[in-house]
Order: sequence, then C-alpha cells, then structure tokens
Amino acid sequence: DGEAGKDNDTEWRDSGEEDFNHSGVQEGLYRDLTKRREDIEKREKALATRQALLEAAERELDQKVRELTGLRTEIEGLLVKQSEEELARTASLVRIYEGMKAKDAARIFNSLDTDVLLQVLTKMSERKSSPILAEMDAERARTVTILMSQQQQLPQLPPQ
Repeated sequence: DGEAGKDNDTEWRDSGEEDFNHSGVQEGLYRDLTKRREDIEKREKALATRQALLEAAERELDQKVRELTGLRTEIEGLLVKQSEEELARTASLVRIYEGMKAKDAARIFNSLDTDVLLQVLTKMSERKSSPILAEMDAERARTVTILMSQQQQLPQLPPQ
C-alpha cells in the first residue's frame, strides 16, 4: 500500500498545464506563422498592384478601341465619299468621251491607262462606245473587249 500511496502523492499534470510560451516548438510555430503571414501580405500587395495595373491597362485598351472605332468610322466615311467622287469623275469622263467624235476618242483611248479606259467604256452606252472601239487600234480594242467581258463574268466557285 505504501507504494500505492506514493503514486497518489504525485501530481497529475495535463499537457495544457505545461508552460508552452517559452518552448522551442511554440517559438518555431510562431516564427513560421509570422513568416507565412508576411509572405501572404507580400502576395496580397503584389496581387493588388497587378490588379491595379490590369485595370489601368484595360481602361487604356478600352480607350484605344474607342479611338480605333472612331477612326474606322471616319475612314469608312472617307471611302464612301471617295467612291462617290470617283463615280462622279467617271460619269464626267463618260459624258466628255460620248460627246467627242469616235475617231478623236479612239486616238485617246489607244493610249489611256487600261483601268481608266475600262471604267469609262463600261459606263458608256453601247451606241456611243461601239464606233469608238471600231476606230481604235485593233489589238488594243481586242484586249479591252476581253477585259470588259471578264469584268462581267462572275467568279467560279471551287468544287466541293
């Protein structure tokens, strides 16, 4: 029994009763947690900086898109205006050449740029253009006739 009493005299200690404030394990955990918190704070700052940069870049990109859209609209307007002016110039040339004698118009058509010649001839009435073609150099008239017929043909789609 004496020994049994000895066992009863020893104080029972719970692990929670031990003083961990100064233990090496708790200090190590505290350092690790502190380092992790600092790392997380650094990452949060880096992410906040990135987000701010991305938002600024997005605003700038939106601005550029708006500017490009405005430029595109302006260019489309200029192209329409240019097409209208080009049509007006071609119509004017057509009237000029239809009013000339066939021999005089043919002499000019023999040396005229092919693209301009095609634009004018395709807009002229057949009644006015046929005498001019008859007065033109035979080879030049043949070339222009071939080009005019090719312009009127629709392109062939490749077989599927």
